[in-house]
Amino acid sequence: MEREARFRGIGIKTREKAKKSGLPKKHFEMVKRIDDLLDERGWLPVDLKDRGFPYYNKISSFRTGKQNLLTSNLNTIVSLCEALGVSLDYLYYGNDSRDSKDH
Repeated sequence: MEREARFRGIGIKTREKAKKSGLPKKHFEMVKRIDDLLDERGWLPVDLKDRGFPYYNKISSFRTGKQNLLTSNLNTIVSLCEALGVSLDYLYYGNDSRDSKDH
């Protein structure tokens, strides 16, 4: 339960504030997919470090709206997709093909 409580990491007020940040809807769609993927795997953002994503601390900035995922360095986004085992196409569009090897 403690791990689950730490997982989401931000409260409802912070989420609402992030949504008012003016970031595009696509940003929040992508963040939701990241959260869902982490949740499905039972991972915390720090677990991505062991999977080759050294910028795991950016997940919090994406969630809170402090950093726009859409304007992040492409290498950062590709590295995140590789660590999650999904294609960039899946992260951006949310299509059913999650396997990064298919693309």
